[in-house]
Amino acid sequence: MDVSGNKYLDFLSKQLALATTDREKKQIQWAINSLPAQQNEATMDSAQLAAYNGTFEGGLHFYVKGNNLYCQNAQKGNVIVKLQHVSNNLFILNENNQLEFKKDQSGQFSGIRWYRSDGTESFRKRKNVR
Repeated sequence: MDVSGNKYLDFLSKQLALATTDREKKQIQWAINSLPAQQNEATMDSAQLAAYNGTFEGGLHFYVKGNNLYCQNAQKGNVIVKLQHVSNNLFILNENNQLEFKKDQSGQFSGIRWYRSDGTESFRKRKNVR
């Protein structure tokens, strides 16, 4: 991350410490999570990404092509979006949505925590967990 990115991260970190509501904290954390993807720092290869393959509630189907993870959304006319890896199991879907793949007790990805830029969240279960 460049110097200007570090300054922005410092600014956001200070704002996070000063935030008074849970929603405000989530909005600031969302912005912090976006920084690595904006700097193109986080990458994964196709073997690592394969663990995210599957279909989740809401008609969301994730698949790997090359070294990229894609989401096909049946509820949005089968639109396909390439996800940007942020860190660990966190990805950016678009300018307003981030997704974090969650593991169950067996270590399988059984759901997605959906984070929105407005500070709201939801959870989508995986269909046909292995």
